[in-house]
Amino acid sequence: MKVKKIVLTGGPCAGKTTALQQIEREFTEKGYHVLIVPEAASILIGAGIRPFGPYVMDMAEFQKYVIGLQMDLENFAEKAAESETNPCLIVCDRGILDDRAYVDESDWNNLLHEFKVTNFDLMNRYDLIIHLRTAALGKEEFYTLDNNNARTETPSEAREKDQKTLEAWLGHEKVKVIGNEMSFQDKIRKVVEEIYRSLEKPYPLQIQYKYLLSELDVSKMNEIQFVKLELEQYITEEDGKGIVDIFAVDKASIEAALAKIKAIVAIPEVGEVYTGKVKSIMPFGAFVEIFPNKDGLLHISEIDHRRFESMEQTGLKEGDVIEVKLLDVDAKSGKLKLSRKALLPKPEKK
Repeated sequence: MKVKKIVLTGGPCAGKTTALQQIEREFTEKGYHVLIVPEAASILIGAGIRPFGPYVMDMAEFQKYVIGLQMDLENFAEKAAESETNPCLIVCDRGILDDRAYVDESDWNNLLHEFKVTNFDLMNRYDLIIHLRTAALGKEEFYTLDNNNARTETPSEAREKDQKTLEAWLGHEKVKVIGNEMSFQDKIRKVVEEIYRSLEKPYPLQIQYKYLLSELDVSKMNEIQFVKLELEQYITEEDGKGIVDIFAVDKASIEAALAKIKAIVAIPEVGEVYTGKVKSIMPFGAFVEIFPNKDGLLHISEIDHRRFESMEQTGLKEGDVIEVKLLDVDAKSGKLKLSRKALLPKPEKK
């Protein structure tokens, strides 16, 4: 069985540590033996071998140590994978070509000569490169070095190192760049998704259905993101129509999600019957919620054909689930006028 070897790289404070933890958790649950190759530079710096501070080492010499250690660590992981019967995934916290970003071209060529390799050889060591953009690019308020004693870069230096690291991998056939235009949680989720694609496995191993919701209030499309179910939805708007992609573990979950989404974006229609919940009782009637955050007035005179002197006589209470008919929508205010009486048979005249 071919072992997939993946590099997780990027600028400082890009989310690699969190991504590595999520990768290990996700794919271990799927039956993979996940082998993590730690960052060689951090190991050396932690051991006191540093290109900065007291007892500083020349950067080119330091990168020679890094490359040698990185090769050894990767070789150990590959040997461990050879004896494994389960599918294996080797994930490297940075790859050897990352080191190219820290030296000039002359020193880099000397390093290639010393290790008897070419840039092409180094690229061929890995199946997939995932480059995470530093938080200093677009999410500066989250940029910090407090969680990594091996890093010393300012935001400006971080942006420069990020770009140089990315350029070092240009030429590899599978370089995936993940930026900060999304939330941090989505950024990490995107890393996992790219690995699934590399493995030619579906992500997130869920069923997908697509629905076109044409009769809807487009202004409420953004509210769909608050649907709390075991699923993900992807929403787009085209010419006033909402297209919703729903992913879930089974069809029942998809149908539940669709019903909830439709309730959020639906436009109330006069004459339609809705099942709603009594949200509050007032002296003149009850407010009934027929859609999430959308309620209408059920006036005391519209509850029954009988005449009631007070709401206590109706027997309605908060939390009751009842069927109501939409009689009217105020053109100016959008307020809904509901009736329960319209659904009840008229009493026979005596």
